[in-house]
Amino acid sequence: MTLPQGARPAKQHGRAGTGADDVDPFPEVGEDTDWNPAGEGIELARAKANDNLADALIERGWSAEGARVVARACVRPDDVRRRLSAPVELRVPGGTLLVVESPVFSQGVTSYPTNLREIGNRLYPLGIVDHEASATVINDPMADPDRPCELVLEVSDHSQLSEHLRSSEVWLHRHNPLAHEVAIEGVLQPITVVGMRVDHGNGAPSVHLLTAADGSSRTSATHRILGVDPADLIYGMGASDRLFRQQIGAVLRLLHEHGWAGIDDEDRRKLRALTMPARIIVGYRQEVSRGVSFDSAVRSLIGLMHIAPPLRYGVDVERDATADAVLDALKRPYRGRTPRISSDEARWFAAVMSPEECKAAGFSQHSDVRAADITRALLHGGRGTTLRVNAGIRSITARSSPSIDERVAIAVELILRPWRTAHAGDEHLNLTARRSALQRAYGLPEIRGQPDEPLLEGLTDSPYHLEDLRDHALEEVSGGFGRRKDKPLQSAQVELATKAAYYLILSEPMGLRREAPPNVRLADGTSDQRSPSVVLTAMLATKRGVWQAYEVVARGRVGDPLWEVDEGGSLASDAQGNRIVLTNERLRETYGGRRSPTRPKTGLAAVEDLWHDLVGAVVAMEKATKIVAAVPSVAGRSYLDEEGWPSAEVDPLRRRLDRIDHLLRGWEDRWDARQADKHVDDVPAGE
Repeated sequence: MTLPQGARPAKQHGRAGTGADDVDPFPEVGEDTDWNPAGEGIELARAKANDNLADALIERGWSAEGARVVARACVRPDDVRRRLSAPVELRVPGGTLLVVESPVFSQGVTSYPTNLREIGNRLYPLGIVDHEASATVINDPMADPDRPCELVLEVSDHSQLSEHLRSSEVWLHRHNPLAHEVAIEGVLQPITVVGMRVDHGNGAPSVHLLTAADGSSRTSATHRILGVDPADLIYGMGASDRLFRQQIGAVLRLLHEHGWAGIDDEDRRKLRALTMPARIIVGYRQEVSRGVSFDSAVRSLIGLMHIAPPLRYGVDVERDATADAVLDALKRPYRGRTPRISSDEARWFAAVMSPEECKAAGFSQHSDVRAADITRALLHGGRGTTLRVNAGIRSITARSSPSIDERVAIAVELILRPWRTAHAGDEHLNLTARRSALQRAYGLPEIRGQPDEPLLEGLTDSPYHLEDLRDHALEEVSGGFGRRKDKPLQSAQVELATKAAYYLILSEPMGLRREAPPNVRLADGTSDQRSPSVVLTAMLATKRGVWQAYEVVARGRVGDPLWEVDEGGSLASDAQGNRIVLTNERLRETYGGRRSPTRPKTGLAAVEDLWHDLVGAVVAMEKATKIVAAVPSVAGRSYLDEEGWPSAEVDPLRRRLDRIDHLLRGWEDRWDARQADKHVDDVPAGE
């Protein structure tokens, strides 16, 4: 039975979230905008509530200014005040830190002035000969002998701390960039904040901070999103409660006046970054016999989190845990729409059903059908599917914008679960190579370009048989699909490629690898380094390739060896009449693909027009180089002249400039030679 080209079976009964019902109605492109902080009850607390919390902290031994800075930073000061009566105890060597967990406003927290993440690049006064440069170094904060849980930091003047915090936040953004993730989901894990007094050596009044002893990277990310200057948080608006409240109120006002749906993406990002969950250190109980001061206790806490943290579970566990989280997300309603898969489908995809349970539930017994349906659920359907899958990935990894490669890798991990179990004791089958090849094969662009429709063949209520799928794919080949970029593979070709790839890659020997050995070459003599997805495209774009894919699936389902077919779809034989094993090399030799001819652009007019752009780019580069070279260090000299810049970034740029210089020199030499030849030709005979 062959359906007309482009026809699809009716929507299946009992399969959630398929067909036109799942067309994404949201016009936004890119990030998931589902999270609405308005539902989290973000409000600017009453000034009286802040005062009450400050009074409660003063009763616990805090300084008046330190208590004020902590109180105004709290999103829910009344809740914090109630929790002060029973704080959470955190044991560290030599004492116990008393903490209260509650959200804080990001503008009320600074990154830690002597962040341990930067310690590998810290300058130490003993090794600095230049006295002026030595004066720029900031020493670690110490415990305040008069306050139980406040630190004291000594700086020379306002500018020293200001420039240090600015450079620190740039360094954090460079080495631990989190702004993009925070803009999508907000800060998920609590930071640990501590009160600090800053004394100035030039006699300026002291200032108080609430600073992130743990979480400076997350804090600096929120500042970058909100567009605030870290120095302004101390010496500008941070010095005035009124300005502090005005800045927070300006962000919240947009939400209150226009609602979540009425503000743009940039304002949504700011709202997500406006607050952070926090563990506020409100007290410290020292073990008298050990004499561990408060500053040492804070360093111990940070060390337990970052220097000697619990051992990670490992990549294998992360893959499986993320895959389960994605299935959980797919079987839940999403943004008012029905689940994409049913609970039974989730269990089938997760491979937690026995073969008997799968049969009773009406699922296919063929592994390739399960593989194709997993790719449908996780990769078909465009942006609507992408947002659902990304939500599952973020729920366990906190990655803001998972790539298509990550989504493909999760699909492959689910596909491999039964095969991994069946071959757990076989060390010769090379799971890593097969996993990589499947990821490359299912990276085929046409797979993720498919609409969210049921599979054509293999499901209980599908009108197609495998032969119908083959015939439909042959019709698509006759239409020229798969041979050019403007005519990509169609639905039957894609489904047949997905199913054939499963058996090709998991067969022994592997019929399709991630890359070919150097001795496998295309017809033009070049080495065949095409990815499996490219080979599959070349294969399914030909009638012989469709017959081959059909033969692979048919034999794979019954556990037979995979043999090569000829142009008519019959099993091919060698000179001795023996069947030919379908190997990676044979597959690549047979389906070498085509190379699109290039059309070079020529002509004086085109070159002259582009030459002006080239000159302008060089002028802009010279200007940018002068600007960056003039950036001063804290000592007042050129930062780059003193510190230089990483070779890993400078060397590739120099190489690019060298190649451009070599190319320009070649053009110049050619012009000079042509002009010399022309001069000789223009000299009259006899002269």
